[in-house]
Amino acid sequence: MGLRAEGPDWCITVDTSEAMLVALYLRDVAGLAGAGLPALPPARPKIRPASPHQLTADVGGECALRAEWEAWWHQLVRGTGGIPDDDFPGSPALSRLLRAHRGSALDWARERSEEYRSQSLPVSQGHQMLKLLVEDRLLAVGSPAEPMVLSVIELPLAEHRAWFVEPGTLLMSRGLANDVATYVTYVQPVIELLLRDDE
Repeated sequence: MGLRAEGPDWCITVDTSEAMLVALYLRDVAGLAGAGLPALPPARPKIRPASPHQLTADVGGECALRAEWEAWWHQLVRGTGGIPDDDFPGSPALSRLLRAHRGSALDWARERSEEYRSQSLPVSQGHQMLKLLVEDRLLAVGSPAEPMVLSVIELPLAEHRAWFVEPGTLLMSRGLANDVATYVTYVQPVIELLLRDDE
């Protein structure tokens, strides 16, 4: 269970995503650098690539695999996808990649999730800043027309950055919250965007 902070006009959750961790593992093992929107940097610890050529050659090759992975990633970012039990319907190249690497991908994702749970306590100063940033913004603009909902998903990435995905998701490199000044530069503009002064 991640962090949840809320007030009458807002709710922020901070957690990781096992499905996204599996997706990142499969992306990196297949060597699909730059795939997906947003295009995240490589995962950490580094995943050793294994060419998917033989797996996917007769079902569209790397081009099909990239397109299928990107469609899945889009669903995950939107909060509508998950890890299938067996196959991705209509995605034969991605299904083959998942079957070939399912065990390793799940193990890697679970290890990262366990690390996240053990390293996230106590809550970092950056996470403690979330509530203060929201409360300061609400003082400036008043109550919003609709409650602000923001989901922060922390992932083990090679670069310390964050990527905002509308309408209310912030993908963030794990550990960024430990660098409070940098963390605020990514989080504050998002809060200001979501809690706009529409007058």
